[in-house]
Amino acid sequence: RLSIAKALGVSMSVFSTESGDQLIKYLQDIGADDQRLRRDWVVKHFIARGTTSIATGLWGCGKTAVFVDIGMHIACGAPWHGRKVKRGVVLHVALENPYDVEMRVAASRDRMRGDGHNVDEAAYVLYTTDCKLFAENGSATDSEKALIKAANNAAAYYELPVSLIVIDTLAQAMGHGDENSATDAGIFTKAMQRVTVATGAGVTALAHPPKSGSGVRGSGALQANTDTTIELSYDAVKKLGTIKALKFRIGNPAKVNATYRLESEIVGVDEDGENETVVLATEPTSNGAGIVAIDEEGDAPPATDTPADKLEAVMQALTRCADDTAEATGEDRCATGIAAAQVFAQQNRDRKIAGLEALKDRTIVPRLLAKLVESGKVVKSGVNKGPNIGCRIR
Repeated sequence: RLSIAKALGVSMSVFSTESGDQLIKYLQDIGADDQRLRRDWVVKHFIARGTTSIATGLWGCGKTAVFVDIGMHIACGAPWHGRKVKRGVVLHVALENPYDVEMRVAASRDRMRGDGHNVDEAAYVLYTTDCKLFAENGSATDSEKALIKAANNAAAYYELPVSLIVIDTLAQAMGHGDENSATDAGIFTKAMQRVTVATGAGVTALAHPPKSGSGVRGSGALQANTDTTIELSYDAVKKLGTIKALKFRIGNPAKVNATYRLESEIVGVDEDGENETVVLATEPTSNGAGIVAIDEEGDAPPATDTPADKLEAVMQALTRCADDTAEATGEDRCATGIAAAQVFAQQNRDRKIAGLEALKDRTIVPRLLAKLVESGKVVKSGVNKGPNIGCRIR
């Protein structure tokens, strides 16, 4: 075939099989202006369609909050941290605490509306159905097929491409797979790639780091088999989070760097007249309604310590304890019972970092845990009573 092409003076840049699959391409026929070679950025220099990513960070760094913020900006087509954004469908797969994610999405929508963005047609989809992307034989699970169908249905509904699918979290989506196994990690990332191919979206899985605090917990195959690894960290004293690229093979890793703040947003009032809040991420330079003001030195006001803050802190401390126990034992964190004494100790460690005085009254935590049980956010574990009440995350 090559000799015939030369004889005819025809440039045969691509050799094909009978099925039409491309095999090789000559350098002279590769054009820098070829549209197929251009990255389809959703958030310029940060998130691109057709890629797979892992976003990692310690508990409390705000991974979910940050990606709800990113997702809402993509769904509205609004610039994010000064970067150009292409509007598209965002599918957030909320597997750990769907109710919390839903409240964050609603609060983020209201905040963006207050900032003047058109959120009435925001292409944001919250996916709360069980979603397991791991099968021992490496085949596509029913969950994977359902996810792809839901994403493509959303694209048809909004008449927009699917831009971002957030898997929140990798550990939950992996099901019975072992994240420490290179084989299992390879099967999981292959499923991510299939979802990317079938939907065109950028697929990002939120993951926990190892005990060292940097990188992705589990097999190195999780990072090796994906296009990018993004690390989030948060300084509770400075109240400033950072986003950076640990691995970024689709562009310039230096352009990934960004900072954010985590802010409490009031979303309602409970039966006792106390505010219910969720944590949102925002730009450090923002100074709009409901956003913490920053002084000339870039510092936020001291942390508040209202009853609502204490309730939120107990939930965060319980989650941290459950994550640590699950990592040590291999159990599902939602099935892990945590005693009030553990939560009390963790909360005081968190308060020290935030510059707050330690709690001395040990009955505060059981009372707050009881409120969380009443709200349905956590479940009482065992038959413990009084100060030894045990709880697990719903």
